[in-house]
Amino acid sequence: MKAELRSSKKSKKPSETKRSRDDGVIQLLDGTIAVIDTAKGVVSILLARGILETIANILTVVKTVIKNKSDFQAIANKCKTIGERLKSATKDATADDLPEYLGRALFRLKELVNNINSDIASKKEKGFFSRLDFTAEWCFKVENMPPSRPAMLHGYDGLVAELTNLVINKKHLVLIGPGGMGKSSVAKAIINEQSIKDKFADRHFFVTYDGLDPSAITFETFMMRFVEALGIDIAGVDPLCQISSFLRSANTLVVLDNAETFEEASQLSASKDILAAIAEIANIDGILLVLTSRSRRNASNMRCTTKNIPPLDLNSARAVKVLEGGKGKLHKFSDTMQLLLSSPSVQDLDKDGLHVLAIIANLPQGLNEDMASHLLPSLLQVDHICDVLCMQSLVYCQDKFLKMLAPIWHYVQDSLQAPDMCLQEIHTFYYHTVASCLKECDWYANIIISDHPNIEDVVAFNLANIQDDTEETYVACWQFLERLTWHLPCLTTLTPAISNIIANSSM
Repeated sequence: MKAELRSSKKSKKPSETKRSRDDGVIQLLDGTIAVIDTAKGVVSILLARGILETIANILTVVKTVIKNKSDFQAIANKCKTIGERLKSATKDATADDLPEYLGRALFRLKELVNNINSDIASKKEKGFFSRLDFTAEWCFKVENMPPSRPAMLHGYDGLVAELTNLVINKKHLVLIGPGGMGKSSVAKAIINEQSIKDKFADRHFFVTYDGLDPSAITFETFMMRFVEALGIDIAGVDPLCQISSFLRSANTLVVLDNAETFEEASQLSASKDILAAIAEIANIDGILLVLTSRSRRNASNMRCTTKNIPPLDLNSARAVKVLEGGKGKLHKFSDTMQLLLSSPSVQDLDKDGLHVLAIIANLPQGLNEDMASHLLPSLLQVDHICDVLCMQSLVYCQDKFLKMLAPIWHYVQDSLQAPDMCLQEIHTFYYHTVASCLKECDWYANIIISDHPNIEDVVAFNLANIQDDTEETYVACWQFLERLTWHLPCLTTLTPAISNIIANSSM
């Protein structure tokens, strides 16, 4: 009998492993409560602060009373996320201008959290875990609230109004631009426009595919992100059918952010299912899609209006710089470029794609798209390379020249080297063009008119740096200046350069 009693007591003694696990959870709970207390101090909405206070109380009970603490590690992680999301969601809101959808979500969240808190207070240990089966619901309410309007969106008000009008008039949108251009911010502004809230009420959702590897994305991953944003439970093997059923129940606006992730998966087996799903969703009556993408490829074959997100005008760019104190996304731009350059379509170009990028950055005008194969004859696929770089928004075409935005230009200048062979090919083509140009307007004259800043840059560089072909460069220089007087009289930097050469040679 005594042996049985000793055995019974021994069986009830917690293992060292469990004790260690519970100690770890206590530390996690302490940290989570600290995070929520910090959030309470900065959240301006009284309702949100009350929710955070109740959540902190729930965690305190778990920490001090509940025996099976290790069962609540996931709950602690969720609560920490809630504190961070509430802080973010209400950052730009005040009690006077609280968005209607956010107010309704907070009231629902408060009701659910209060129910859990009351249940804990009354039962404490017994039945606690079973009553937390619906915790995912209240955790989910904040985690998946649509993002608020960006605090700073200078220079894009007209564009936001135009795009909002297109959505109201039942047009699917695809917003195109390089990373950091403001595509996501514009999409967030659209879903927070009053006319959008009036039309779609609470049914506007923001699905982000940021941070996923395009080469590894699966149909299941794509659908899971979609389902999580919608906040629905699915059962069975056909999530698309259940998503479609939910979307058909009322007018709905869905933003698919960072769509290049699944567009870049176009060479993979999962792509066919993903793109078919997008097309099917786009065809549901009352459903509007807004996609943001770095890629110009409309892989889903969805009938839509495509809009390029333009660079900010100078005044707006200065305003943003002043308000942001010179900070923003630039410190992350290297990561954005690495992501762009690692996309499957750019990787398929191998080193030739990087060479073309370096050449475009090396030319003051950029690369003449019509002359690319003449300027770079060793790159047999140069036209295809240029198309891919445009689709990935690494470069853009303006007046038939391929250019790049300043942040990309600086990254390429710092990170990539133009091959000597390609630079020599450009040198040879431009020198031949200058030598072959006649006083009558011809093909060569048209190239000098269109490419004269590039030609001037090549000649000026050779005058300053290359000694081996000085005579050839002198001849090319005076021929170029003469051709300009024939076809495009203008000032250049070459005249004072030549004067300096003459002055130095006479000394």
